[in-house]
Amino acid sequence: MTKENYIDCGLFLMKHMETYKGGDPNKWIVGLEPEFADSDDKQIQLNELRKKYVTKILTSDLSIIKPSLNRKLASYDKLSDAEKENLNTEEHLQRMERIISLFY
Repeated sequence: MTKENYIDCGLFLMKHMETYKGGDPNKWIVGLEPEFADSDDKQIQLNELRKKYVTKILTSDLSIIKPSLNRKLASYDKLSDAEKENLNTEEHLQRMERIISLFY
């Protein structure tokens, strides 16, 4: 299915595992955009899958960081709308992107 994208193979694997129900592989509907589809649509879909899978992994009962994450979410819920909005500033988002990039 993918000949050009070697980075997102884990996402493709997880999506295939999620959608495979047995039966005829020719009738298998994975639900992924074609590899050479409009790059914006493909990127949006991949980002949504990243969010979906990382949320499931981090909030799993097997996650060792789940208690810490729950505490941080509880703290976030206590913030005012203005404080939450400040967390969405471009500077904060760039800082988060730098942190995330450490894992790639």
